[in-house]
Amino acid sequence: MFQFALFEGLPDPPPRAARPARPATVKPPVSVAPQAQYRGYVGDLATMADAWSDLHVWVLVRNLRLLASAHTEPEERDDILAWLEAPAAASPAAFSAQACLNLYDPRIDLPAFRHAVRRAHSKVLAARHPAGAAGR
Repeated sequence: MFQFALFEGLPDPPPRAARPARPATVKPPVSVAPQAQYRGYVGDLATMADAWSDLHVWVLVRNLRLLASAHTEPEERDDILAWLEAPAAASPAAFSAQACLNLYDPRIDLPAFRHAVRRAHSKVLAARHPAGAAGR
């Protein structure tokens, strides 16, 4: 009973103003040849190539940081190591370790890089699991 007494005697809320109707959507004209819009946009291609290469480098750095982290789960470590140890190819697949490394710095030797990463990874494992590091 007490709750109803709180709201007695209050003025009615003001009526809401009606919203105006939305105008009908107009479809923009569609180009017959959408590719023609991008002819001559050489700057866009350069920007896209830079972004492509930056994304590859980001994937490489992210995977190396995850591998170096003591908090990364063993399954994720195994996935990253499998990604790193994928066989080299004449034309590597996008976002493969080889492609990422080539875009980062083509002068880096892939087998030497793999060896250095494995050595650093064994140190991380030894620090995380001092007794079981030899098993990995």
